[in-house]
Amino acid sequence: MQAIVEQTNQLLLAAGPSGHILNVGHGVVQGTPEAAVGVFCEAARQSGALFAKHGLAKQGSGAQQAPSKQLVGV
Repeated sequence: MQAIVEQTNQLLLAAGPSGHILNVGHGVVQGTPEAAVGVFCEAARQSGALFAKHGLAKQGSGAQQAPSKQLVGV
């Protein structure tokens, strides 16, 4: 599960703090453990803390924004 957190964080940092949506695309591959999807979602929710830790300020106000990429086969 740590690999999911690390990959999600890498993706978030590469994309930056605004202008993106992070989601699971059109669904989750059948057989993906629900816990893995939960870890991915929680890492996404923590993006604000991740950006703050790395000195990346969010621009504007409103909902958190993150990259538009699909995590497949986790």
